[in-house]
Amino acid sequence: MLSLQTCFGMTRLFALLLETLERFELWFDDRFGWFFTNGMKDRHSVH
Repeated sequence: MLSLQTCFGMTRLFALLLETLERFELWFDDRFGWFFTNGMKDRHSVH
């Protein structure tokens, strides 16, 4: 059985993980977002 302190620790860890993933998403979109959206369109389009 988990103690109350462990549950609060896991909740804070989960919140930190979500915040970190959100910051990574913003960084990744700023840095590589164009490549994965517009940059790869030319490869699949027929000229």
